[in-house]
Amino acid sequence: MWDKTIEIGLRLRGKDLDRKEITERMIPTPIYQRQQGCSERVYYCKGVLCIHSNPNCARTKIKGHVQVMIEVIQNWLSGKQTLEGKNTKTEAEKQIFTENKQR
Repeated sequence: MWDKTIEIGLRLRGKDLDRKEITERMIPTPIYQRQQGCSERVYYCKGVLCIHSNPNCARTKIKGHVQVMIEVIQNWLSGKQTLEGKNTKTEAEKQIFTENKQR
C-alpha cells in the first residue's frame, strides 16, 4: 500500500512529493502505544513484531495508516493538494481516473 501511495504521489505531485506529507498525518508510534496502554519497547510496535503477540492492536495501527494513505490519495485526486496549489486536475490525475474507470 505504501509503495502504491508513493507511486501515485510521484505521478501527481512529481518532485514536490514529500514523504512527510503522508507520515505527519499518522499517529507517532510512542503516542499510539500510550493510547493503547502498551508497555512494550517502541521498536516492537512496527506491525511485524507485535502482530503475533497482539494482533488486534497491530491491526488497528495498520488500519489507521492505510486510512491516512487513502485520505491523502483522495485529496490528491480531488485537487486539494496538487502541484503549486492548483485546484485543477493534472494530466496525470486525468490518466489515473481514466485507468480506474477502465478496470
